[in-house]
Amino acid sequence: MAKNLTASFQKIPATQKLLLGFLLLVALGAGWFFLYYSPRLDELKGKDDEKAQVEAQLRQALEDYQAWVQISQELETARGELEQLNKLLPVTRDVEGLMTALNAKARDAQLRLTNIVPAEEKEDESGMYIRIPIRIEFRGTFHQLLQFLHLVDTGIERLVNIENIALDSEAKEDGPVQLKGSMLATTFMAKEPGSGNEQPQP
Repeated sequence: MAKNLTASFQKIPATQKLLLGFLLLVALGAGWFFLYYSPRLDELKGKDDEKAQVEAQLRQALEDYQAWVQISQELETARGELEQLNKLLPVTRDVEGLMTALNAKARDAQLRLTNIVPAEEKEDESGMYIRIPIRIEFRGTFHQLLQFLHLVDTGIERLVNIENIALDSEAKEDGPVQLKGSMLATTFMAKEPGSGNEQPQP
């Protein structure tokens, strides 16, 4: 039987043998493509899609992280600004604390405070804060007065406006001219939301 097939194959013309060989190669190539290469190609394509998806997730995660860092920095900056604002314009009166600070600055400047008393508080027209004035009477030289004003401006965290300064000189035969005078040191208290019924203290 095998001899007959061999004999029959040998009788086939060479061109037909080449054609059969070519068809056989095509069939083998097609089989290899569909059985091995095509599944592998689909698998690789799936891997590429998965890689692209992971890269997109990583990019999104990086963008989210950068946005979080920026928000954290802005929040920290805002918190610092709020703390500074609360020092300048607190929500508490603390008049005693301010009077103590004013006395301390006067001692540092060697300016003698002869009287220091709170005056009548007034709510600002905007309704956002309350003015808390403190009347001060003092004695000293012009240099001591300037030094006191400088220390109040630079050494007290709370906002303090010095206004209504009145000066009189005292006769003295020698040494620097001695002054006696008065001033109004006004600080401010912020009104918290919902505190509209709170009245300024007389």
